Amino acid sequence: MTEKSQDKQDGSDPNLQGKPKDKNKPRYNGGITQELKAIKFDPDASQEKKDLVEQIEIMRAQSKAIGSDTSVIDEFAKEELLDSTKKVEDDKKNS
Repeated sequence: MTEKSQDKQDGSDPNLQGKPKDKNKPRYNGGITQELKAIKFDPDASQEKKDLVEQIEIMRAQSKAIGSDTSVIDEFAKEELLDSTKKVEDDKKNS
């Protein structure tokens, strides 16, 4: 068995040992980006919701431009969009 195949089996990688994680590096949050795009192009979404998505996208872009973390903006977006999506689903159920 070669050294590389053994590393894969036991889960260790000598190239990664001793390297600290960069705590200041922003986390990738592709999920929120896709959710925002989906709402932006959803023909059934209200204009108010589309406007909110546009503002969130602008805030995220500005935060990234200055190297700031977008997690607070992302949490706000998820809460607001989840609340409005939940209301629409509840309205459909009650109809």
